[in-house]
Formats: sequence, C-alpha cells, structure tokens
Amino acid sequence: MNVASRDTGISVLGKLAWGTHFCLFYETTQDLLDILGPYFKAGLEQNEFCLWVIPEFLTKEEALLALRPGLPDLDRYLAEGRMELVTYDKWYLEAGAFDPSKVIGRFADKTRQAVSKGYAGMRVNGSDAWLLQRNAGQFSKYEREADHLIAKDRMMAMCSFPLHQVGAEDIVEAICTHQFSVVRRKNAWEIIKIGDMPIGSHSLTPREREVLGWVAQGKSTSAISQILGIANRTVDEHVKSAARKLGAANRTHAVAIALREGLIGAP
Repeated sequence: MNVASRDTGISVLGKLAWGTHFCLFYETTQDLLDILGPYFKAGLEQNEFCLWVIPEFLTKEEALLALRPGLPDLDRYLAEGRMELVTYDKWYLEAGAFDPSKVIGRFADKTRQAVSKGYAGMRVNGSDAWLLQRNAGQFSKYEREADHLIAKDRMMAMCSFPLHQVGAEDIVEAICTHQFSVVRRKNAWEIIKIGDMPIGSHSLTPREREVLGWVAQGKSTSAISQILGIANRTVDEHVKSAARKLGAANRTHAVAIALREGLIGAP
C-alpha cells in the first residue's frame, strides 16, 4: 500500500497517509467552509467515507446550506450514504456528558463499517474546541487516545479550531496533541510542526518514532516495554503501525526507512 497516496484536497498539504491526525486553525467560518469543500470532495472522489462533525456554532441546516457551494453533489452523497453530517452534541455528548472512550469507540466503529462496505477508509473533520476551553486536561487525554486510534486505522482526521475562540495556551495544547498543524490566516497558509518529522510523507506518531528509535538500538520488544512502561503487545502494535505507514516489510526494514528519512536519529 502506498502510505502517502490520499489527496487531501488542501494545496499546502498535497497527499498524506492514512493515520494522519492534524489540526487546522482558521479565522472565519467561511475559511473553514472553503477548506472543507475541497477536503471532502477529494475524499469522495477517492472512494472514502466522509464524516463531518458539525461545530457547535452551526445548525445542521446551516451546515448543509453552507457546504453545498463547495460540494454541488452533496445531497446525492448523503442519499447514497457516502457522507454523513452529525451535530457536535450528538457525536461528542451523551445526556450532556462527554465520555472519551465512547467517542473514540464511535470513530472506530464508523471506520470499520466504512471499510466493510468497500470504502477505502474514512475521512473526518470535527472540532472539540469547546472541550479544550472547558477542560484542557481532558482534551489532551482524549486527543492522544484519538491519535493512537487514528494512527493504526484507515482514517484521516482534521480537527478544526477557530482562532477567535482559542487563546495562546489553547493553541499550544492543540499543536502538542496533533501530528502537525496548518493555519489559514489572512488568505495565506502556514504549517506548524514539532520536531523534524516530514509533513506529507509518513506522519508517524511521536510514540511510533520513539519505539523505532529503541528498535534501531537493538532493543527487544520486552526491553522496550520495560523502558517505556507499556505492554509488549503495545510495543508490537506501534512497530506494526509504523511499518505499515512506511511501507516496510518488517521491523528491520522500517528502521532502515526511518533512518534514511530522518524520522529517527542514528543509534
């Protein structure tokens, strides 16, 4: 599988791998809609199931009306079940309460359903800026759990945050819990990333790169498990996920590619 074969529909990003989890900062609602049209259109044209979790400041009727100019065939996609729009409260909340595990489960179930129906995978946009402002600790924990799910699945997720709604500390928190961030401001694009991970190539998670770094030093699964304080099975899952994203045949091949691409340092 070509790990970098999904056209994002976003010019500054080009193609990205399954397992990519990034955030978008934008100025106006129109900026968001101008981005979502091409983003979802690219996914639909590549036989992906598309899910938009509508932000809290839009009703479903407003969202449908606003998205149609960028997706002229929106009604047909919805009727055929190729795309779904759901309000943030119905997706994130249950009886007014936020349960991270249940939300993660919904994403996992939707992806499995999409793949079982013959779709290449699932493309998502949602916003949990409301959670970031309500409980930053819960936000960080949830986003990291979501990142773990997305990294090992046929899923691409863009989390969007309106710049006028988030403060400096919120922005830092969002950047630190995503693989990278893009900013649409004053009709121009900016990319923000942590470390030297190439954007648009492999999008390994920080944990996957950390595990591969120990593999590169000749550490066994059990040794890495003890060093990082995680289960043997979790170590193997990280290695398998990284190998899949890199298009590697085994862990040794994955390490070689990661070293060549500068994703991990030389032992």
